[in-house]
Amino acid sequence: MQDRLRTLSLATAATLAALISMTGCGDDGGTSTPGPDSTSAAAAPDLGFAVTPSAYGDPWSGALDAAAQAPPVAQFLARGIASADKLSGDLASPASDLAAQLTGLLATHVYATGSAVSTVYATEQKSPQAEAAWAAVETNSRTLIQLVESLEAEAAGEGKGGGKGLSRGADTPPPTSPPANPSDKGKGDKKTPSPAPTATEPPFDLDDYDFGKAWREHVALLTDYALAARGENTADQKTARRELDTWRLQAGQYFREITKGRISSSAVRADLGRYLDAMTEAINGIAGREGESFVALREGADEMPEITARLAAGLASATDRTGSVTDDAAELRNQLTATLTGHSYLAVLSFQVAFAQPGKAGLVSANYRRVQISLDDNSKQIAAQVRELGGPVKEAEFLQGWRIHLRDLENYARSLQAGDLAGRRTATDALNTYLGTVSTFFKGITGGAIDPANADKRLRAQLAAMIGVVDALQGAFHPS
Repeated sequence: MQDRLRTLSLATAATLAALISMTGCGDDGGTSTPGPDSTSAAAAPDLGFAVTPSAYGDPWSGALDAAAQAPPVAQFLARGIASADKLSGDLASPASDLAAQLTGLLATHVYATGSAVSTVYATEQKSPQAEAAWAAVETNSRTLIQLVESLEAEAAGEGKGGGKGLSRGADTPPPTSPPANPSDKGKGDKKTPSPAPTATEPPFDLDDYDFGKAWREHVALLTDYALAARGENTADQKTARRELDTWRLQAGQYFREITKGRISSSAVRADLGRYLDAMTEAINGIAGREGESFVALREGADEMPEITARLAAGLASATDRTGSVTDDAAELRNQLTATLTGHSYLAVLSFQVAFAQPGKAGLVSANYRRVQISLDDNSKQIAAQVRELGGPVKEAEFLQGWRIHLRDLENYARSLQAGDLAGRRTATDALNTYLGTVSTFFKGITGGAIDPANADKRLRAQLAAMIGVVDALQGAFHPS
């Protein structure tokens, strides 16, 4: 187990941990997720590229950093679109912030786990690449655990309502007694009784449940399932899935407990069931070498906005966070958070599949093209948001440019594999031109609500991270 959970560099962990804090101000005012300046990645040596890649010790920590750029980009774009389209609601409310946080972390978890499974299959269980991939899953898990345990403490009255609150550390034991109900202040030390279990649920005691430990155990069970799937061990697959179903049952009870009934345990159980169905389907496909398209993985991540909206609504109510997670503006932000996280991860995963193959034929392989199909489906999802403002003509214009910039990223990867420095420089020139074009496009389609300079800055940070991951993939699978 510890081999799977080897931690990454402190710099990478700090980048993801920044997702917990939502109280900073963005360049355009209001509450904001961390902007491009929050990244801890260093710049690569100056090779005269128009877009300077970020530098990473391994591609899996780099993929986390690229994903960490998605929530602030999503909020920035959503603010401009919401203003231009006159959408109702406040996308910068504390409740909306919480939903976007959870969506970013959970969508990243889905993709990072799929990436780790694919890496294990392409190398071996204990390879340096596989250990780095699982370490990335753990880094994201640690950030999620810290957030949830902070909310648990806040809901119990141990933190300041509506803020970050207090939390027991992700690697420390749970408290020896359940936190006090805020409504029982002044009534002595009598414990608040747990809600009675339903006919289909066993008794649940918060004293005996550690969210962080349980989350990590479910990740280990996914690993066990993946190894059994690759070995075509149906019995072990069924055992792992049965234990995963126990985990989702207890997770539902946990969220019901800490929100004092504001979250339905049966709803969480159903949501996590769909998540597990998507994960196991993706693992089965990757194990059979027919699922490298990551279709099920993308569909699992696409479930997150709906799932996190329910979680965030209950958690926001329990912690006195104001705002709504279901108004039009908040829903737009939440959806864009998932799709832009998918954009960075699916692009990275396609190159991972390509670079993991021997030689230089990966970028023309069938597996690579299958992942590209999922990436293009994601591109269509992003373009659909443009249609709401500009109609089908502007949607088509955006989609064409978006696809071309992904082709330029592929040209960069191909030139990297060929040792063609001039080709890499030409690719980054084209990508730099696209950044200016798309930033101006967003300004025009929103009637000036999106500032092109700010759009360029934010999109450039995400693109620099993605290029840096391509560089790191070459080093991980084809060291010189």
